[in-house]
Amino acid sequence: MKISMNTEKCANCEFCALSCPEIFAMNASGKAEIKTQRVPQFCLSACQLAIRGCPVDAISLE
Repeated sequence: MKISMNTEKCANCEFCALSCPEIFAMNASGKAEIKTQRVPQFCLSACQLAIRGCPVDAISLE
């Protein structure tokens, strides 16, 4: 599975980076970014939590 993010919509809340640090990180400007688009199976539930918890619906999983 692949994860994508609309960084322009990012609310800088850090929920995704805290929920799944293997996939998400905060950059120097405080916006979330994706470390890798491919989501390993062991990270899937944490990524789904990040998606559900994103207050601006900026993250999607394909």
